[in-house]
Amino acid sequence: MKVAPSEVYDGLISDVVPPVEVRGGLIAKISEIENTEITYKRGTIFVKSIDEDNLYILGAVDREDDVEGSNDDDVEDDSEKKLLPDCILCDDITIDISKDHRVPFYTAGCFNPKKVHVAEGYVITEDDLDILRTKNIEFRAVGTNSANN
Repeated sequence: MKVAPSEVYDGLISDVVPPVEVRGGLIAKISEIENTEITYKRGTIFVKSIDEDNLYILGAVDREDDVEGSNDDDVEDDSEKKLLPDCILCDDITIDISKDHRVPFYTAGCFNPKKVHVAEGYVITEDDLDILRTKNIEFRAVGTNSANN
């Protein structure tokens, strides 16, 4: 899938190595209250549940807690419930939080660490960055030469 260039460069993508890849992902509903909207900003980092394909904003859900639909009786190993950093939102979106939504995400690329977003109050950890690197998602400030890193 090709990504159409933005009219104005916003600095999110900081290098062409590794190349950007885009795939669809499923943002999971987070409430039963209908017609409640939330806006996620382009560059928001999402985690994916290992036992489902649902995505949640990094830091918004305790990674050790169950996610909706998980049942301790059905899971032999707690690692099956774990949420791991997975992808970065391509565009600003406003969604109804009572429904699942399939939207485009960057699943690889080089991003400016000053332009990504996570849940309010959450600080990205080295473990988060290490996991994202295994998925070919790297972070480098704009103008930093990739050969020097």
